[in-house]
Amino acid sequence: MTEPTRIEMESEALLEAERVRTWADPQIAERHAYAVMADQPAYYRVPTVPVLRCYLLAAGLSGAPADALTAWIKKPNDETALRVLRDNAALVPAGWASRLAKYHADYAGLASETPAVIRQSMLVGLASRS
Repeated sequence: MTEPTRIEMESEALLEAERVRTWADPQIAERHAYAVMADQPAYYRVPTVPVLRCYLLAAGLSGAPADALTAWIKKPNDETALRVLRDNAALVPAGWASRLAKYHADYAGLASETPAVIRQSMLVGLASRS
């Protein structure tokens, strides 16, 4: 197996950036969230999709690379995605930013196991799709 050329690597990076930009469409972000979580049991999928779609939309709106998405999820106290949604409120469906804000608040307060389960489900789902 040969090493990829610089042009191949740049092409791959451009394709990845284009894929992330499509997430700026809320319908595509939601469909992708469902696709990512499709193999997960419903008891994980149901609470996770609404949060994951917010992260996907934020990545698309901000132009952040796909690995930023994973970094945001791994650090639940990082409110970058929430700020992106609030800064682009006209492009964000009603209730999405407040759903992500609730997730952050629940995680910070550790009101239950649910935020940790959602976080882990997102990471597992994303890892299985890469």
